[in-house]
Amino acid sequence: MEREILRLERIVNDILQFARPAEPKLVTISAEQPLQEVQGLLEAQLAKDGIQLVREPSAALRVRVDPAQIKQVLINLVVQLRLPIIIITAFGTTETAIEASKFGAYDYLLKPFNVLVRGETGTGKELIARAIYQHNDRAKAAFIAINCAAIPETLLESELFGHERGAFTGAAARRIGRFEQANGGTLFLDEIGDMTLGMQVKLMRVLQEKCVQRLGGKQTTAVDVRVVAATHRDLETAIRQKQFREDLYYRLSVVVISLPPLRNRREDIPELVRYFLQRHGPELGNPKPSIHPEAMDFLQAQSWPGNVRELENVVRKALLLAQTYTITVDHAGAALSKTSGRSASAARAFEEHVEELLAAARRGEVTDVHARVLETAERELFTRAIQQAQGNQAKAARWLGISRITMPAWSLDILDRSTRRVARG
Repeated sequence: MEREILRLERIVNDILQFARPAEPKLVTISAEQPLQEVQGLLEAQLAKDGIQLVREPSAALRVRVDPAQIKQVLINLVVQLRLPIIIITAFGTTETAIEASKFGAYDYLLKPFNVLVRGETGTGKELIARAIYQHNDRAKAAFIAINCAAIPETLLESELFGHERGAFTGAAARRIGRFEQANGGTLFLDEIGDMTLGMQVKLMRVLQEKCVQRLGGKQTTAVDVRVVAATHRDLETAIRQKQFREDLYYRLSVVVISLPPLRNRREDIPELVRYFLQRHGPELGNPKPSIHPEAMDFLQAQSWPGNVRELENVVRKALLLAQTYTITVDHAGAALSKTSGRSASAARAFEEHVEELLAAARRGEVTDVHARVLETAERELFTRAIQQAQGNQAKAARWLGISRITMPAWSLDILDRSTRRVARG
């Protein structure tokens, strides 16, 4: 590593020689700060490969250079090392963007960043959007939410950008659109993946120009809005199928937050259940709600195709069934069976899971989609069979048409939990 640092020091000195102007005003400075910045750039790059860069103390290095050239030196150094530079600023202009590109900047991003939240239906995308809003410097301004899939295109344009009086039949008065309402704050565009191509073009123009023109109006109004968009769709596939604009995708996805489905984080279920009990118990007449461990195990073993939203719905129904008593497994099971559309939701969840895996395979992130789908289906099948057999492994194996000795090793954990529940009963 010491040799690598020395090599970098030589590179710095070499570049300093070429970076000097014709008549430089040279001063002697320490190269420690530039080298620390170089180390920071290297660390960010190497961290992607799981490599940690440690710089050991070395002899002091002092160089003669025009101080005005230090930034250019670092830019040249990064270019020579082929590391990407991304300029992030809240005071950007077209001129500075062009200048940064000339110096070799990989990208030029303006604050505030747009955020794209991805995840299946019911995973809590709007809660994430509100958390982003509440924990940034725009928290004192407005938070405006709109579901793009729930409004027809002809009405969505008016909702987003507003309209003037007489702009269309029924427009009896001027209406301020959601962008203007959210000026200085945050606009949450839910189900952005279901927006039509025509509306995508208009939205892209507003994001680029940072101004809106109301329907039927001639003047434009400047807006300063952070956009948080959310979707359950595979936008990469939608782009290839010409259903979603690629430029809009990159404009929205400066920061991407992916929410895993509840079936992939079952360890969170007990905490979520306790939260929903405390949230809904008092309003449903149970100020100190509780749940039996067996009922908690039952809820934790479900696949939850409707994710957190479905879990909350089941907890509310279980509270109503239990009234002021402790929620038992019977209450939880009855509440789950009353959940409408569960089979359709399960089918949609499985389809989304398959789509996610195939999308990851296309991006080169996974190479075993077939095995993963089979593992998910097998785990769900064995879990349900052992639970319904009340821990009787032989009975579960007979239902499945297999030998007991061929059951996977992880099914023993399910067997142990089921046996404990039977013993408690």
